[in-house]
Amino acid sequence: MTDRSRLAEALRVKISGNIRSSSPSSPLTGREIGKLVMFGYRERKRDNESPEPGRRLNTSYYYADERRRQNERRERITERATALRNEAAKKRARKRNWTWTIVKWSSIGLLLFLILAYISLPSELCSDVDRHANLTGLEKVLKESVFGQHLVVETAFRLVKAHVKNPHPVKPLVLSLHGSMGNGKNFVSTIVADHLFPPKSRFVHKVIVSLEFPYGDRTREYSEGLRRRILDAQKSCEKRQLFLFDEMDKIPPDVIDSIVPFLGRHAGDVDGIDFRHSIFIFISNAGGEEINHSVTEHYRATKPRESITMLQMESVLNGLDLNSVWYEPLVKASVIDAFVPFLPMERRDVLFCAKEDMKRKGHRYSNLDLEKIADNMLYFPDDLKIFSVSGCKKVSSKVDLVMG
Repeated sequence: MTDRSRLAEALRVKISGNIRSSSPSSPLTGREIGKLVMFGYRERKRDNESPEPGRRLNTSYYYADERRRQNERRERITERATALRNEAAKKRARKRNWTWTIVKWSSIGLLLFLILAYISLPSELCSDVDRHANLTGLEKVLKESVFGQHLVVETAFRLVKAHVKNPHPVKPLVLSLHGSMGNGKNFVSTIVADHLFPPKSRFVHKVIVSLEFPYGDRTREYSEGLRRRILDAQKSCEKRQLFLFDEMDKIPPDVIDSIVPFLGRHAGDVDGIDFRHSIFIFISNAGGEEINHSVTEHYRATKPRESITMLQMESVLNGLDLNSVWYEPLVKASVIDAFVPFLPMERRDVLFCAKEDMKRKGHRYSNLDLEKIADNMLYFPDDLKIFSVSGCKKVSSKVDLVMG
């Protein structure tokens, strides 16, 4: 083995041992130790070549100078080792930073993916339909918020409750709400929807006839579109859907015919879709004048309003000429479960409506303010002026007018 080889091996062993023992947490790799050995060899070679030739003759001076050079060389090697160690630590830090950057952005990407996936999911699931039904709250709100409509509160709640609780209904629940404007038909249908489904539910479908079917010469197109719309909605969840049809007295006859198959006893299989758990509510002003006349005569006979019965009102609606009403196809098919009459509202009911509107708007009011609001409404008949012409429909605007 040559002097160069022996020196390199000695330096390798010595430097490797010193560095590993002095810094066990950051040991140099074999490649870095090799660089350090070569650096030490070059330093030793340079030192051997640096003394002047004559100075080697003085032995004591030579050894003292050799020790000095060894110490300097050792310091340079240690500095070099430190530099290599620092460089290696920086490389590892950069590697860790890149690893952390990859993990960080991967995590952010995964989070964004999960958020987008959650947003794309339906806002409510079909399996949660039964969980949202709040029949106790429905009864409470109907009794507390619907004024002057004892038949509606009793009939609507009982039928809805029975249908929702029935695990095997034979047909959908079909309610037909009748009465003049402002007596609470849309208000009650909204209360029913709010207590069977969450807000803005995808299982509640409202059709305003005058807006969706304005042209009488396009009834075939309307019929096919409405049929497909109902089928697609029901297919998304057969557990329960709520279909609200407003202004039914304006619906084209051919369009109403397209709805009939969904309402009867064969609704358990319409194009392979089960409609029996769903609810259909039809709203119209049809029969409103007849109901008003019957209630007025009842009042003239000095009978209490609460003594009016469902049978009495159903006889009024059934006594209409079927050829002149929109629901003729439904009556002939015997699919309507109940005609729900909305009675004309008396002055006292208007006062209740005004009071609730005041509370909702945060007004401080007195009985005199309520009377002023009631005085701004129109009433019929002319000789009695007991029933509001527009029900409670215009109460909110009258509140704004009186209270400023």
